[in-house]
Amino acid sequence: MEQKIKNRQIQTVFSVYSLSALVLFLVFGLTRDGLGAGIQGFLKVQQLPSQMTLDYFKAATVSGAFLNVALVGLAIQLVWKLTGASLNGGSFIGFFLTMGFAFFGMNVVNIWPCILGTFLYALVVKESFAAHANMAIFSTALAPFVSEMFFRYTPIQGSLALRILCGIAIGLFAGFMMPIVCKKSPDMHKGLTILNAAGGAGFIAIFLYALCFKAVGVEGPTNTDLGDSIPLAVNSYVALTCVLDLILAYLFNGRSFKNVGDIFKKTGLGVDLTADRPALAIFNVAVYSAFMTVFYNLIGCSMNGPTLAAIICTTCVAASGGHVLNMIPIIIGYAIACTFCTFTMTTQAIILGLCYAAGLAPLAGSFGPLMGILAGMVHAILVTQVVTSHNAFCFYNGGLTTIFTAIIFGTLLDTFFERDSKMRFNPLPILKSRK
Repeated sequence: MEQKIKNRQIQTVFSVYSLSALVLFLVFGLTRDGLGAGIQGFLKVQQLPSQMTLDYFKAATVSGAFLNVALVGLAIQLVWKLTGASLNGGSFIGFFLTMGFAFFGMNVVNIWPCILGTFLYALVVKESFAAHANMAIFSTALAPFVSEMFFRYTPIQGSLALRILCGIAIGLFAGFMMPIVCKKSPDMHKGLTILNAAGGAGFIAIFLYALCFKAVGVEGPTNTDLGDSIPLAVNSYVALTCVLDLILAYLFNGRSFKNVGDIFKKTGLGVDLTADRPALAIFNVAVYSAFMTVFYNLIGCSMNGPTLAAIICTTCVAASGGHVLNMIPIIIGYAIACTFCTFTMTTQAIILGLCYAAGLAPLAGSFGPLMGILAGMVHAILVTQVVTSHNAFCFYNGGLTTIFTAIIFGTLLDTFFERDSKMRFNPLPILKSRK
């Protein structure tokens, strides 16, 4: 498919999410909060420390949170548009993760220093920024450090100019380092997680937290503030975007749903559904988000801002081979872990952790459901501990946990078992060769 047509189709589905958030800003602004209060809530969001997990529905207003999401989405789209970047499955990952984070920590202010940091890297290495545009979006996972310096970091509270300077410097550093650190990440996890950039973001976050807090004896802050369940806001956004996604998938697929079943045959390993047919990726986004929304409603999760973020973030893998069939074993693994751990499936940290565990689709797809279940269990156990290494300053915490999980499983499984293209469990290749 011609790249211009592909870019147009991908940008159209991204616009669905940005403009749907804008519509709900108006709806909830007119019916619930008042438009004035919605705008004030949006402005408040821009001035809040952004360390996980801060529910913008509660910290500001429902309408203000949707306005923030809309403008963050449009800002990301503008970056791709202005640079002329070629959009692909990685763009889906960056967009949907960032849109999700915009419900509980990312905002229009704190993303820019990180993006500019990657732009600076492209200048230094004399490469096109368009080639690094996806990485620039991934670098916004470290945006909480920017807001921390701007609005709360205690050692520099006295000087606004110094706070702004430090925040920009931290963001530039994070964005500059992301393309460098992420280069070797696939060597560690052997392709068994889709969320490759989480490794780079996580390692940078661990360093920055140690540098800015632990090394200088500053106590790490906490930021968890969760609001009440607002099912109407969560379900309305998902329903609106899912319906529009299905319409776009139908139109872009030649006015049919032909071959959409091919999605569910993918292992998740080295897949990019946008390469030839973005319509399949768009269809998968709709199915995935609807499935996760129904699941979270059925188990009784609090339908707040972070839960909606989890639903949106989960769909990031939909263009890269993640789908409902290779997600179900991971969910089962989480459920089993919850039976003997102190948390439950409705614990907010586990809701967020599960959305990132979707990145383990290549492991479940290549080695079969049993390994997917085991990987889900390990991820659930690790995810609440990994966050302490960066004190919730990295939005990709669950993604970083998939890196650790993939490292644990990768070497072991590749030594004793075969990867399979049909999502089934294969026995020891050594024993097979001796028969």
